[in-house]
This record gives sequence, C-alpha cells and structure tokens, in this order.
Amino acid sequence: MWRVASFASLFLAQFMLLSLRVDALALASIEEGWVHLLGYAGQFSRFVLGFAAAFLIAAWPRLPAHWSTLLRAAAGYRWIAVAAAQLASFAAFYALTVRLFGTGAGAPGGALALSWMLAAALTLILALACLAPAAFWWQLLRAERWMLLLAGGFGALIWLVARGTQTLWGPLAEWTFRVSSALISLIYPEADLVSSLETRQLGTQWFYVNIAPACSGYEGIGLVTGFLALYFSLFRKELRFPQALLLFPLGVFAIWLFNAVRIAVLIMIGASWSPDVALGGFHSQAGWITFTAVALALIWLIDRSIFFTRHDPQRATAPR
Repeated sequence: MWRVASFASLFLAQFMLLSLRVDALALASIEEGWVHLLGYAGQFSRFVLGFAAAFLIAAWPRLPAHWSTLLRAAAGYRWIAVAAAQLASFAAFYALTVRLFGTGAGAPGGALALSWMLAAALTLILALACLAPAAFWWQLLRAERWMLLLAGGFGALIWLVARGTQTLWGPLAEWTFRVSSALISLIYPEADLVSSLETRQLGTQWFYVNIAPACSGYEGIGLVTGFLALYFSLFRKELRFPQALLLFPLGVFAIWLFNAVRIAVLIMIGASWSPDVALGGFHSQAGWITFTAVALALIWLIDRSIFFTRHDPQRATAPR
C-alpha cells in the first residue's frame, strides 16, 4: 500500500510541476496547422480535474473493491525497471515541454509537437504501469468503460464552463472583492492597503494584483453546480428530496467563500513571502485544489448524513 500511495504522490507532483511550467511559459504564435491547438495545453488540468471528479462520483460505490484489487495486483509486482523508465520518460517530456512552450522559441514544427504528445502518452502509460500490471488496468477499463466515457464528457463540459465563465464579472465580483479585502485588512495596516473596486486592484503598497473576471467566483460555482448535478443524476434514488436541494446553495457558497479566501492568501503570500510563488505556483494550483477539497467535502457530507440520504450512507450498490 505504501508503494501505491508513494507513486500516486509522485505522479501528482509531476502533474503539478508540468502545470506550473506550462502556465509560466508562453507558446509561440502559431497560425497554421493543427499545432496551434497546443496553446490550450495549459488548460488541460481543468479537463483532468473534471474527469477525475466525475469518475470519483460515478464509481464511488465500487472504489473500495477496485482499491482492494489494485493492492492485490501490486503485491509482488516487479516495478523498479518500470519506475526508472517512467522517470526517464517524464524527464524527456519535461524537456520537450520547456522547448515547445519556451518564450522566443519560434513556432514549433509538427515533429516537435508530435514528439511532445507521444512523450506525454508514454509518461502516463508508464505511470499507470508503475502501480499495477496491464491486466489490472484492462480489467478496470472493461468494468468501468461507460463511467469513463461519462467522466470524459463531464471533463470536457468542465473545460467549456471554465472558459465561458472567464468573461463574467457582474455583481458577484464586488462581494468577492470586498471579502478578500476584509481578510487582507486583518493582517496589514489600513495605510498599507491597496483596494480599488473601480480599477480591480487589491493588495498592499508593495504587492498588489488586478482581479480578473475569472477570479470573481463564477467558474467555481459553475464547476460545483455541474458536479452536484452529475451526482444527483447518478444517485437520485438514494437522496432525500427536497432536503438534498440544499446542497446546491451550500456548495455554491462554500466554493465562492473559498475563492475569496484564495485571493486573500495569494496576496498575503506575495506581500509577505514571494511574489513569484504567489503568481506562479499558488495562483496556478490553488483553484483546482480548492474545487477538489469542496467536492470531496460534499461527498463526505452526503455519505455521512441521513438528512440527505434515504439509506445507510455506506452504499455498496452501483448508481442507477
């Protein structure tokens, strides 16, 4: 079990490192061919997030059985050579990422882009192979093929929602701005604060940011609403109505509040520690981490509350 958990942590760290790198670099302007689609690579994390969340919901009742099967398959598995190959593949993938997305690198050719995608696929395949042999993954694919397709569709929907809500600002942004400003004022003296809703500038005299429309909270609200809608469609017969409908305003308020806290923490990191960390790593990762935390908290609340569910929270049946 420790090996599975260690590898999972390693692969998560690799994913975060790549996400940070792609966010920090800029893809050269590309006008021709399919290569311009790589400009969306930095947003792929949103698809992965939506896919993982949807699959977690859809396969939730069967996850304990899959976990037990994974541990049995991993026992006695010779993984050292595969792990070494995965690390080498990731190193090559990372180097290709830096070259492909490096500023001033010029428009990448099709061969470089294709090599990058092949390295990405190989890195992912080897990551799965580190955890368990191919027989386990083939069995999982056959057992959960429809749920995986559903999760892929939901991941694409999450990506579309994320792009659409980036153009919104509206009245919600004012409340987000005010809550974040109030949190910052608890740490820094009023004389050091920069807080202007008209110019969307928030921070301190030595570090402040322009709050973009994407930071208003609409994106998170859209994600949580879609997340709960999917959960309701899969487990509607096990939920109590109308009590279960309270999960929507609860989830919306939670993700909005966490978003306001995220903005405040970003400014505090930039003002008191490192602007590079605030605008790089934290800004890139805090959003999806926040959504994941709220989504898991909602699942935990539903599974542990007889107020929202009709039966024993420890479900063992598949969704209907």
